Amino acid sequence: MHFVWLAAFLDGSKADQREPPCEKVLHICPCTIASRGRIEVAVRVKQEALQYACQTGRAPLQQALQVIPIPDFVGRPNLLGSLLKIVGIRILNVQLPQVSVKLVPNVGVQVSVVSDLHIGARLILVPVELRVGTSILLDVRVLRTAAGFPVLKVSACKSLLGDVKIILGGRDLLGFLNPLQSHLRAILVNQMCLSISSTLLQLNARLGTLVGLNSFSPVSQLHYTMIEPPVITGDYIDLDLNAVFTLMGKPLVSPARPPPFSLPQTSGSGDSMVVLGISEHLLNSVLAMAQQFGSFNFHVFRQTSASIGHLTTSRLGSFIPAIAHQFPRPEPVGLKVTVSKAPIVTFFEGRAVLSLHPSVEVVAALSSWTSASQSLFTLDVDVALVLHFAVTEVKLQASVSLQGGLRFVLVSSRVGSVKVSRVACLIASAFEEALVARLNAVLSVGINLPCLNNIKYAHPHAEVHKGYAAVSCGLDYEQ
Repeated sequence: MHFVWLAAFLDGSKADQREPPCEKVLHICPCTIASRGRIEVAVRVKQEALQYACQTGRAPLQQALQVIPIPDFVGRPNLLGSLLKIVGIRILNVQLPQVSVKLVPNVGVQVSVVSDLHIGARLILVPVELRVGTSILLDVRVLRTAAGFPVLKVSACKSLLGDVKIILGGRDLLGFLNPLQSHLRAILVNQMCLSISSTLLQLNARLGTLVGLNSFSPVSQLHYTMIEPPVITGDYIDLDLNAVFTLMGKPLVSPARPPPFSLPQTSGSGDSMVVLGISEHLLNSVLAMAQQFGSFNFHVFRQTSASIGHLTTSRLGSFIPAIAHQFPRPEPVGLKVTVSKAPIVTFFEGRAVLSLHPSVEVVAALSSWTSASQSLFTLDVDVALVLHFAVTEVKLQASVSLQGGLRFVLVSSRVGSVKVSRVACLIASAFEEALVARLNAVLSVGINLPCLNNIKYAHPHAEVHKGYAAVSCGLDYEQ
């Protein structure tokens, strides 16, 4: 999982070069964000997703069957004492007319593979070609390892062979068809189960990427893990995941316990393959970490914002006498914005609201605001913004828009009495523009959602419900 909040914050080239660099490092130690044993993300994999996986995974199944070795066949002696020996038996081609998956409630997944094997061989110097239909039925259980990873286990397998059909060189084989068929059955019945089972179990390595480590930055990571074995119904598999944040390899534990949530049975659009439920607590944990790293702090000055270029000490001095007295010549005025408390996301039915309470220090820039700015007064601001979610490939991204007006409150002043309402009229537009731009830049990088490493989410649709957000999507398999 990659977040601009940390990566950009630790990389000075990504941050505003005018911001004091010391603030970027000293916030590492206090981070105490994590969750254990708590549902942060609910992943619902529908029957349609499993069927899609079967269709896109045909090639490995075909390869597994095609490489099954078949020993030579030696027929019993005929009345003249001669033998029939067929050599070089190999599977030339495999067709899979049907690959299907059926969910078995509270048990697992039943995989059915129907194949058509085209077999080639030689009878002395004469080429021989055969065709035989097969069916393989596997019972697969979806379990949880002690480390919280999903794992597949084949609990049963049964395979059947149909009648062997001769499609080339048949005249010389008619008397040996039954023993030849028995020879193929003795080899293939067991080998097909072993080959297909082995191919399915190779998915376990890829399943680890569903809940594996996701890097924030060179020093921080997020690790999804399964809390319990999955819940399996006739329509879907539900995986409940929690999140452990780590900094320099050490888990960061949060004392806050999120309220439980689960996806309703009818959650998600009708044509979706996967539904992801995102908890409030996960987003708030990420925002809290970002805040501790100073990612929401910014400066607004005429060098960075045209909206505040008009504001000078002369304009403030027109209604704050101490400023007029202190600055007889007009000096540029800037804003230093600090978010000292973590923003809070709240999910209501149909909308998500981000609340934060930044402090705005109004300063006179003098000749070089980074080294010679002079503090005038400080305001606290109550801000509420609406979050808009989007999913790109496997990332949950967000943008914000202001909800309602801004509420400014005077905290401290070095210039005596301040008419907050008049100051607010002068700085509100520049502050709002810079705040929204800063938040959008941070949130647009996004959170990597749990997903297999070669699967992307397609046609996502995000909905916000009380306590959680649900993302319904299809799947796009990348070779």
